[in-house]
Amino acid sequence: MTSPVSSPDPRPRPILSIQSHVAVGHVGNGAAVPALLAAGFAPWAIPTAVLAHHPGRGGFVGRITPAEEVGALLTGVAALPEFPSCGGVLSGYAGHPGTPRAVAEAVDALRGIRPKTPFLCDPVLGDLGRGLYVHGDLPDRMSRFLLSRATVVTPNPFELALLTGCADPPITVEEVLEAARTLRTRGPEVVVVTGVRLGDGGIGTLLVDGVGFHLSRQDFVTGVEAVKGTGDLLAAWLMAHLARAPDPPGGKDRPITPDHLDELTSRIGHLLRETRRLGIAEMPLHGSSSNGHSS
Repeated sequence: MTSPVSSPDPRPRPILSIQSHVAVGHVGNGAAVPALLAAGFAPWAIPTAVLAHHPGRGGFVGRITPAEEVGALLTGVAALPEFPSCGGVLSGYAGHPGTPRAVAEAVDALRGIRPKTPFLCDPVLGDLGRGLYVHGDLPDRMSRFLLSRATVVTPNPFELALLTGCADPPITVEEVLEAARTLRTRGPEVVVVTGVRLGDGGIGTLLVDGVGFHLSRQDFVTGVEAVKGTGDLLAAWLMAHLARAPDPPGGKDRPITPDHLDELTSRIGHLLRETRRLGIAEMPLHGSSSNGHSS
């Protein structure tokens, strides 16, 4: 007599998302939580800052969460009986210089239970034209505590330069590719560089892994340059993809395929065009465009 085939667990799998909370808008957990929910996961959102809105909309209104408080929240989550079922860790804006250590401890705690638990680090540090907009110690703290643990890291060119020690941000695709390959030597299995400006006026997202590289190109959407959160949304979609993959991901299979990255960046472009059409200041995260599923 054959044994019955067990059914998949129908309960949503948790994902730990450690980044900023805003009352208005879709940055940090304001982007990640709806994206993870739409993808069928249960986000556990730890706020590294609590703000009225992202600072680009008019100053810094709110507060940075002290690292001790972030650590205490993570300790409380880790004590729950559901903690071993957590499908991955996503980190973004850290805020306090001590927060990367707390994130690293959470990753280590999960990997003590399941060693191949994916960790996606979105190193929110600054941008071209704005420079560094976090505490000056954070680039080094992220390098020390998070890069070696990251399955995927998703910097923009400015952040890529900070994390690789480049004097100037890489500009051309060739320079970005060289820097991304250098970053991979620091630990991440996959580097996804966002916001690469292309010579033809387009915007690129560069995937670099152990197999090779792929440039995902989209048309640059004008009129919405002040809209923030596209990188946070992409990171959440990628995290959902990693958590959905067989355990362990990797090996001969690419954790993130070029086709999947093209699909996600296309959805970002669609959201920005919809934002422009509606004449609103924040991305409209509703409907199927926010689910991050492969078709």
